[in-house]
Amino acid sequence: MQDKTNKLQDSVNITIHHSVISGKQCSFARVQRETAYIGNIIDKAIEMNPMMKRETLLFSAELLKNGILALLSSGKAVDILELGTMYIKPNGCIDGAEDSLNAVPEMTVGFTPSDISVNAVKNVAIAANVTKKNVPSVTEIFNVKTRSFSDSLNAGYSVKLQGSKLKIAGDEEKCGVFFASCDESGNYEKNAFESFVHIKESEFITNTTTNLEFNLPENMEKGTYRLIVATSYHSGKLCGKQVRLGEYENIVTIC
Repeated sequence: MQDKTNKLQDSVNITIHHSVISGKQCSFARVQRETAYIGNIIDKAIEMNPMMKRETLLFSAELLKNGILALLSSGKAVDILELGTMYIKPNGCIDGAEDSLNAVPEMTVGFTPSDISVNAVKNVAIAANVTKKNVPSVTEIFNVKTRSFSDSLNAGYSVKLQGSKLKIAGDEEKCGVFFASCDESGNYEKNAFESFVHIKESEFITNTTTNLEFNLPENMEKGTYRLIVATSYHSGKLCGKQVRLGEYENIVTIC
């Protein structure tokens, strides 16, 4: 196991998004996620017990990881250090009325946090409250293949985005939905625009202010991505001069 660390803040940033649900104005808040790695966990453990050796903690963590994976591989749900339960589940629905075991989708992993974990985050300090009013905002992603709302998508299959101010219009080369390859923390090369996977306006199945539907390229590489919506749409058939960008706050995984 690599002794990987990440530079972390002492508080979280919150963005507030305005939306319309069933004709009513509403707002919702999202946390800008920061990822702490095993090195950060060990740093905190040593702060609490300076007598512990870093190498010992790292070796123990590797043993625990291997034990957890072995139990998951045997089909067991696992209590992760009393922080929550990791469990296996089918990745989507069975097509049609088929009741054969061969029709059951491949397994994936779910997680249910414990009361200890939930209570630990209740009083987290908020560092910033940034309200996004006039940018595209994706609130949910629907994987058509698995028929479920998920941030895990399948290359070659349809995807539906739900949110507000999503309608794509304007310069087709600058507007559309973009997938930028990123690391586990969501960091990506913002200047590597040419390397982004680009879904253009002409490729959309549905293109409204609250819904976008399109097909992912069959040859899209598996991995983690940031999803960016870019549009110049204003209202009616009008487009503004400025391209407005909205970045989905979760990391998207292409399977």
